[in-house]
Amino acid sequence: SNRLAEGGRSVVELSRGDSLKKETTQKMLRLRKEQEEMKELTFEPTVNHTNRFARHAESKLKIVEDPDNYLQRLQNDAKSRKDLLRRKKQVIEMKDLEEC
Repeated sequence: SNRLAEGGRSVVELSRGDSLKKETTQKMLRLRKEQEEMKELTFEPTVNHTNRFARHAESKLKIVEDPDNYLQRLQNDAKSRKDLLRRKKQVIEMKDLEEC
């Protein structure tokens, strides 16, 4: 009790301190173990640039090559699809009229 009056630590404080020290030590050991395990991992993926398809592959969006025309290309694609559908409908209608 004199130690407490002099600024010493209580049993509870000692217990908490020991607990925190133990927890910190365990975390450090766990981190070291993980680091050692990571050193053993040597996988490095390789990208095959020799494939003839890979050499000639290009982005369909072409955002990097032609960013200014991206929206225009989207609109053109949509218009092309719409025109194609319209033509298909016309063909079907013509066939229906011929059958009458």
